[in-house]
Amino acid sequence: MQELILHIDYLLRHHDCVIVPGIGAFIASVRCASAGADGSVCPPARILVFNPTVNHNDGLLSASYARRMLCEASEASTALARDIEQMRAALESGAVVAVGNRGTLCMDAAGCITFEAAPADSWMPVLQLQNVLDMARHNDENSRAGIAAKRGEHIAANLRRLKVAASIAVILVLGFVLSTPTPIENAQFASPVVEQFKPKMPQTESLMRQPGRQYGALQINRVADTAAVIHADTAAIAAHKAEFIRRAEELKQTVAARKNTQGRYCLVIASLNSGDEAHKFLTANSAMKLHVLENDGRYRVYALSGNTINDVKAQAAAEGLFERFPGAWVCRR
Repeated sequence: MQELILHIDYLLRHHDCVIVPGIGAFIASVRCASAGADGSVCPPARILVFNPTVNHNDGLLSASYARRMLCEASEASTALARDIEQMRAALESGAVVAVGNRGTLCMDAAGCITFEAAPADSWMPVLQLQNVLDMARHNDENSRAGIAAKRGEHIAANLRRLKVAASIAVILVLGFVLSTPTPIENAQFASPVVEQFKPKMPQTESLMRQPGRQYGALQINRVADTAAVIHADTAAIAAHKAEFIRRAEELKQTVAARKNTQGRYCLVIASLNSGDEAHKFLTANSAMKLHVLENDGRYRVYALSGNTINDVKAQAAAEGLFERFPGAWVCRR
C-alpha cells in the first residue's frame, strides 16, 4: 500500500487528475490570489479534492508502476491491484490512510470514501499589505543613508590620495635637496671613491681688468701719434704684471715648502682646482703639517704619506684624521 501512496503523491505533482481504480479520483484545481478584509493577500493555491465516483482505470498508475519496476504492463497491473486491495481493506477496517502530505482518506459507516485535504495547499506564503507612504518613506531613508555612506567613502578616498601625493612631494623635495651639491669656494673634498681626473690646461691669471678690483686711472690722450696711444697704458700693465709675478712666486714658494716627496702613498683630505685655492686651504689650516701634490692640473692637499697603504691608514687612525676628515682617501703618487 505504501508503494501506491508514493505513486499517487508523485503523479499529483505532474497531473491534475490521478485515478485510483476502485477507490476514486484525486483532482487538483487552482485557486486565484485574493485579498482579505484585514489587509492580507492570499496567494494562488492548488486545491486538491477527491471524487469517489470516478474510479475507472485510465492506465496512469499502471504505467507509473511499470516505469518504476521496469517490468511488463501485466506484472505492473497485478502489483497495482494488490496495493489497491490492501488500501480498501484498511479503509473498511476503519483506519485513516494518509496520502503523503496531501491529506487523509477514510470510510464512513455507509461505505462512502471521503478525503480531507491538508491545509498546506499553497506554494506561496500569505502576504501582508503595507502602506505605500510608509514604504516610500522607508525607501527614501535608505537612499539617503546610502548616499551619505558613499559620500563618506569618497571623502576618505580623496584624503588618502592627498596624503600619498604629499608624501611623494616631500620625498622628491628631500631627494632634490640632498642630491644637489653645495660648492665651497669651488673645492672638491676627498671622497671614498676613486677620483678620475682629465688633464686640463694650467690656469693662468688673466691680465685683463676684473670687476671689483681697484686700478689706477687710465688716461688716453687723443693725439695724432699712434705710438703714444699704443704705449699709453704700459705703466698700468707693467704694474699688474709685476704684482702677478710676485704672487705667483709667493704661491710657488708656499706650495714648494709644503711638498713632501717622502712615501709612495699619501692621505688626501682635499682636492682643489688651482694653486690659489690650495694656498687658501693651507693658510686656513696652518696649524697642521699639510702638503700639496700637483697632478693633471689638480692640487691635492694631503696630511701624511707612507710607503704602503696600510702605513698611511695606521698613521691616519692614530692621529684621528678619519674622524676629522671623514672623506679622506689614500692616493698613489
